[in-house]
Amino acid sequence: MRFCGFPLIAFLGVSLALSCYAQPAPAIISLTPPLSEPGRPVYIAGTNFTGATSVTFNGKKAPFLVDSPELIVALVPLGAASGPVQVATPSGTATSSQAFDVVGARWNAVRDFSTTANPNGAWTYGMELSLGGAFNPFPLSATLFTDGPCWYNGAVLPNEAYVCLSTSRYTQQQLTVIVPNDMLYMGAQTNVVATRWTAPASGTFWIIGQFRGLDLLLPELTVAIYENGTTPLYTSSLAFFGDFEDFNLSRLTLQAGATVDFVVTSTDLYDDNVGLAATIDQIR
Repeated sequence: MRFCGFPLIAFLGVSLALSCYAQPAPAIISLTPPLSEPGRPVYIAGTNFTGATSVTFNGKKAPFLVDSPELIVALVPLGAASGPVQVATPSGTATSSQAFDVVGARWNAVRDFSTTANPNGAWTYGMELSLGGAFNPFPLSATLFTDGPCWYNGAVLPNEAYVCLSTSRYTQQQLTVIVPNDMLYMGAQTNVVATRWTAPASGTFWIIGQFRGLDLLLPELTVAIYENGTTPLYTSSLAFFGDFEDFNLSRLTLQAGATVDFVVTSTDLYDDNVGLAATIDQIR
C-alpha cells in the first residue's frame, strides 16, 4: 500500500513536492492464548496491521477487529483446525511462526468432579501405597470436612487419604486447611494420592494447571504428574502455605487408554492438603 502527501505550501513559486511511501508488510509476533476453543478471542500482536483485509486460522477466515497497527483481536472460527494464523493487508501477508492449536475437547478436573461414580468419565480418584505402585480407586464417597463431596479410602490415620471439592461459593477454613472453591483438595497423609485422567482417544494434548499448598502448617512435600504411572512429566515441591507451582505441558502425544496422574506424596501424618486445578485439552 502506498501513502501520498499532497503539496501543503505554495508561496512565491515554491511548493512541497508530492511524496509517497509504501507501508511495510505486516508481521505477527505472538498469539495469546496459544490455543483456544472456536468462538473465543485471540490477541494477535505484531506490526503494520493497518488496513488488514483478512485473518485466517489454518486457512479458515475469522471475524476480527484491528485494534491498532500492533494488535488484532480475532475469534477462532467455527470448523477451524490447528495450524498457522495469517494476517493479510494490501502490503502483504504475515504468517505466525508457530501453529495455533484449536481445542476439540476439554476436560477440567474441578468442573468434572462428581461422586456419582469412580471412575467418573475420564477421571478416577485414588491412591498408591508408594509412588509408582498399584493404583487403587477410592471406594467411598461422602461429605467430609466442608460442605463439599469427597472420595476417600475409609482408613484412619496414618493411612487416611482423600480427594474433595468444596461446593461453597467462598473459600473456607477447616482446622488448619484453607479450602478454596476453585480447586480440588487432596490429602495424602503418609500415602500417595492421585487424581487420574485416562485418555479416551489418541491425540495431541495440552495439560495446564496449578498445585497449591492449602495447609497453614504445610510440610515440604512432592507434587508431580506421571504418564502411565511411571513416566514423570512434571515434578516439583511445595514448602509452605500458599506456595504454588504452575504447570504447562504443551503438545503431548498420548495413546488411547494412557493415564495421566496428578500426584501428591507426603510423609507427614497431618497438614499435607494440596489444591489442584487442571485442564486437559485435545487439539484438532
